[in-house]
Amino acid sequence: NANGTDTFEFRVHDGRTYSPPALITVNISPVNDPPTLSGIPGPIALPNAAYVFTPTAHDADGDNLVFSINENKPSWAGFDTQTGALHGTPGPDDAGTARKIVISATDGVFTAVLPPFDLLTLSDSGAPGTAASPAEGYYPAPVTVTLSCLDPEGSGCTIYFKTGQSDPWTTYADPIEITASTVLRFYAEDQEGNQEAVQTR
Repeated sequence: NANGTDTFEFRVHDGRTYSPPALITVNISPVNDPPTLSGIPGPIALPNAAYVFTPTAHDADGDNLVFSINENKPSWAGFDTQTGALHGTPGPDDAGTARKIVISATDGVFTAVLPPFDLLTLSDSGAPGTAASPAEGYYPAPVTVTLSCLDPEGSGCTIYFKTGQSDPWTTYADPIEITASTVLRFYAEDQEGNQEAVQTR
């Protein structure tokens, strides 16, 4: 990658005398080197979890690179043309596979291209779970019970409860005030319709 102006001097000798010195100037023109692009994208994106892949780019000449991605980019993902980052957070309805995604970078003359890759977005198929505090089964005395829901795959969930066999299911919003001996029943359902079994506390 050396370039610029250089000089050297020489003389000729005929066996008896030397010629006057001659000065040679050499102009070395810069050569545009192609950029390089590397990196291994993560093959799986989880619902409601941030996904990001940023390739490693290098240009020996220090040229500014412009990144692009082909039309196979997942619909839920964004793309940064300055860094080459593929990023986004898929929702529970974004399950599927985006095939043959191609990311490239150009210095305006040469283009570097990553090998095509597939990106699988998983669905939310796991049932959520609910925890009660205090964690008793039968409440013999007045108490305030707090219910908490955990959805491992992240689509969010709603808790339903009732305090009697014949009572209708009620959507949980605030801590439950239990004023008499009763059995609390509850379950959670996520946005994909996955339900846990009815719990008794």
